[in-house]
Amino acid sequence: MVRSRTMFTADQVVELIQTRGIGFRLTDATRKALKKEGAGAAVMAAVEKAADRLKRLSSAEEAKAAAAAAPKPVPPPPPLDDAGQKKLLEQVRANALQYTDKLPNFLCLQVTRRFVDPAGTGSFQPYDVIQARLAYYEHKESYQVVQVNEQMTNRSYDSLGGASSTGEFGTFLNYLFRPETRTYFHWVGPASLGDRPVYAWDYEVPTVYSQWHLIWEPRKPAEQSIISGYSGRVIVDAEKEQVLRLWMQADDIPAGFPIRRALTTLDYGYAKIAGQPFLLPVRAVVEMKESRTATRNEISFRQYQRFSAEAKLVFEETPPEEPPPPQLQPAKPPAQPASKQPKRQKP
Repeated sequence: MVRSRTMFTADQVVELIQTRGIGFRLTDATRKALKKEGAGAAVMAAVEKAADRLKRLSSAEEAKAAAAAAPKPVPPPPPLDDAGQKKLLEQVRANALQYTDKLPNFLCLQVTRRFVDPAGTGSFQPYDVIQARLAYYEHKESYQVVQVNEQMTNRSYDSLGGASSTGEFGTFLNYLFRPETRTYFHWVGPASLGDRPVYAWDYEVPTVYSQWHLIWEPRKPAEQSIISGYSGRVIVDAEKEQVLRLWMQADDIPAGFPIRRALTTLDYGYAKIAGQPFLLPVRAVVEMKESRTATRNEISFRQYQRFSAEAKLVFEETPPEEPPPPQLQPAKPPAQPASKQPKRQKP
């Protein structure tokens, strides 16, 4: 239209843009091309306004589509009395202690994104991305590092240095729910987590019964290690009576130990192996802090498949980042009836 000056005047072009809008993305290259073809100030102003309208409409449509695709919130499960809480906790304990016995032999891809905050101010910087082949065979985990920062490697996991963790496949659950650990559970109540109704407990494990090892400088003469007590929260699927999220932080760390803080969050989800659904780790976040330096590992588990000689994992040059985990939505407390105030008597 701009090019056809004999067919359309500038005023007609402006009127059509204002009436119909535009259907293309306005870029610097497009602006330059329009001006080169003779678009004047009035036409360019109309195009800019139409581009703003298109952007707002696109954003609104994207937000509407995202809202439609988002999982609908589920109502929390009903509250439980003391007997119901005790019964559920014992069933969760039984499921946790049998968890690893029910897992099949499998392979999966473990992607670990490591971040470092040298000043301990909460400003984490990317350190590296590790892709490893994780094999779970006869109730034991083994790791084979395949890529570090998009470069193929055959280095061992231990040789990479930095912060690392193990125990995601059942060890944490087993230690937490063993009777000899003497974990103290404190009822929190019903809630919802994503599309699952859940119940939550806070818990404490004293140092004397703990099995959580914190190790500083492993495999070196200066290695130091302690066993730390810990506390946190456990989120349980109300229908399947299995743990969906486990959060834990180290307590009572001795003053002279280099690691001053240690936190772990582990999320479980349902994935299929050979067509059968299993509850498996999907993500974990491990944070540690020394006197100043802090580290953060964001771990995801993908491509679960049955262990076999023919099983293959796809190692990507730049693995996609995981979406954020669902947030816990506590149940609203029941409405309290309005208290009836006695009528004031006239003197």
